[in-house]
Amino acid sequence: MNKQPLLAILFPPEPRSFLLRRTLQIALRTLHLFCAGVLIGAYLFSQPEEILNTWVLATVASGLLLLSTDLHASMIYLFEGRGLAVLLKIFFTSLISVLPQHTLPLLLSIFMIGSFSSHAPRRYRHKLSRLGYKLKAMGQQP
Repeated sequence: MNKQPLLAILFPPEPRSFLLRRTLQIALRTLHLFCAGVLIGAYLFSQPEEILNTWVLATVASGLLLLSTDLHASMIYLFEGRGLAVLLKIFFTSLISVLPQHTLPLLLSIFMIGSFSSHAPRRYRHKLSRLGYKLKAMGQQP
């Protein structure tokens, strides 16, 4: 079985795009930050569980939509600094169900990881891991 076509689809030589992609990403990022901010505030001010659940769902949904726009461009995103930060945020989010007593510190850590990774210099946000370099090279072979 030839793996090259699949790799070329997952890791295209040039990232895919679509009309108004940047506008959609800005709108989704704004929505995601809003939802995350309200969620953290709801935890800080001990809001009822039904309110917390609504904002958890909104935060996760907006984050997944934002991630999907990046993955549509290329799966190489997951192997860049910014993608690795997202994977770390997803891991910390999953820890909340295992360590509910640490929800607020985990949420604050997730928020800080997002802030640092979003505002890091481009050379770090777009830096590929070693595996990322290998996958990208494999996807570009004829």
